[in-house]
Amino acid sequence: MKNRLNFTLKPENLVVELLNTAEHYYEQGSYELATSYYTQVIALEPTQANLTYALYMRGMAHYECGEHADALIDWQQAQDLGFEHPWGIDLMELIK
Repeated sequence: MKNRLNFTLKPENLVVELLNTAEHYYEQGSYELATSYYTQVIALEPTQANLTYALYMRGMAHYECGEHADALIDWQQAQDLGFEHPWGIDLMELIK
């Protein structure tokens, strides 16, 4: 008999795990990998707070990759959900 753990993460726990993984890759400068993990979070339709944060951070990862048009799209969606940068930075001005 094989001993095997078999479990499934609840969607909210999966979101947290994906966000943590995305943060790790972002901090390591692996922006393309971070982008893919933030995209997975967004696809799970998380809470508004997590969705807004994932959009903001995916925009940051796009920005770091030189994908400014994609960054603008994500930042605009985050702003439409009520995101305000904690330091009052206008993200749209970063690209202009």
